[in-house]
Amino acid sequence: LRELLHATRRLAATRPQARVVFVGDGPLYTELAATLAAEPALPLQLAGSQAPAEVARWMVASDLVTLPSYSEGHPNVLVEALACGRPVVATPVGGIPEVVDAACGLLVPARDADALADALAKALAQDWDEAALARRFSRDWEQVARDTLLTCEEALAERPGPARAASGTESGSARAGAVATRSAGIIDHWRWRPARPAAVQPRRPKRAWRPAPLTARPLRLVGEK
Repeated sequence: LRELLHATRRLAATRPQARVVFVGDGPLYTELAATLAAEPALPLQLAGSQAPAEVARWMVASDLVTLPSYSEGHPNVLVEALACGRPVVATPVGGIPEVVDAACGLLVPARDADALADALAKALAQDWDEAALARRFSRDWEQVARDTLLTCEEALAERPGPARAASGTESGSARAGAVATRSAGIIDHWRWRPARPAAVQPRRPKRAWRPAPLTARPLRLVGEK
């Protein structure tokens, strides 16, 4: 976020109408608030923690979404931004290069504030096909289930022995339904908890399936009036 703060100062000099909005909170929130208090002319807004519906509104109101992380897994926030038709500027860490290509965003080295500023300016100046981005990255739960099932089948196919044979005992529709239910549970229970010994594992009650809410993890949004 410090690199994004530096980029915000550079954007203010070259694009006075641009405004950077931080949605979410975290350990740097106090530092960012102090910086904003010391530099009130900085085109920066701290929206703080927001409900999922509000996060979605901020996302679609922006011109682009940026995630200049030092490390990541497979960040849902970028997929959500792209499904909203918003291009992204991010760093090539973790699984981000599997999501972002030249057709949907720009990648910059991590911890390089000047490269981030240049990429933000370039992305704001570029014409993006928002409808094409939304079509490419939008998925319903049925598609999520199919993709998850395919990944599980590929993993099982690489394992010899009973596990592989057992994968063929259920019908495709039954297995797809099982994967859909489990993947919803994984998303809904994303917080990590230490594993208990098998002998004392509690029995999890059955729950009705429901779509997982849009993640409310901190976002970094860049918009221009």
